[in-house]
Amino acid sequence: MSHAAVVARSWNLPAVVGASDLVIEPGGVRVGDVFVAVGETVTVDGTAGIVLRGAHAGEHVDPPELEQLRRWASTLGDLVAVSSGAAPDHTPPPEDIDVLRIVVLRGRAAVADVAAVLGAAPADVTASIDRLADAEQLDRRGPTVTATDLGRAQLALHTDDVVRRHGSAFVVLLDRFRDPDRALKRLVTGHQLAADAATAATNAAAASRGVAEQIRHEVHERALVVIADAAAFVPRLQRYARRLAVALERLDEGDDRYLAHPGVESYHTVWFELHEELIRLAGSDRSEEH
Repeated sequence: MSHAAVVARSWNLPAVVGASDLVIEPGGVRVGDVFVAVGETVTVDGTAGIVLRGAHAGEHVDPPELEQLRRWASTLGDLVAVSSGAAPDHTPPPEDIDVLRIVVLRGRAAVADVAAVLGAAPADVTASIDRLADAEQLDRRGPTVTATDLGRAQLALHTDDVVRRHGSAFVVLLDRFRDPDRALKRLVTGHQLAADAATAATNAAAASRGVAEQIRHEVHERALVVIADAAAFVPRLQRYARRLAVALERLDEGDDRYLAHPGVESYHTVWFELHEELIRLAGSDRSEEH
């Protein structure tokens, strides 16, 4: 259940899990004798664990734990930037649509995150974000940005153009991607279930190298072929080969976080974004995939 909240947050959706008394019915949800219809406004108080009908203004108070989380986030942001390598001096500024795409894929992103993914200079990413914010396609939320409805619509138009020209090819590529996708999920799940707290400290590095070897033989090589074929239609997709290779290298060095940790450019994090791109370019969506 906790993973549902993590995934929802990555999609920039509010979520409360563990509502065992809530029953989903046609047209809405029911809790006891209370029925809330689809489309009805509710206010969620996550601290108190209650839901109120209608819109209720609340008081924003930062809990004391938030400062510690901010410090961790800052550290993880540095790790992402270091792991992906600094942008070369000659790297051209990124296209605004590429910056918008990264923000939409991640739900929420900081300048360092986008710069690391694109291999771009942070100053160039900041300038792009400024333009997109002025065009009301991005919304600043403290040190991070999220896409607005207008921004998501603009990206959808850009994606639709690719789908019209190459959608049938991406349907085939997406089908070829499914087998390595299942293999990666199996390996990640197996690695996580095999983790033993009593032996993690001594075996983590060896286990990390072991799963890296499995990924290399069962997943990575097949993924590179799909990426190369996809990049023939959309060249920017080739960057996923570099990002996956970096994550695999870190994993092979014994850093267990680079398998599936959401706070770094882990293999699973990059893979999820690649899968999402292939789904969209095939003219499909996650619900159809499920």
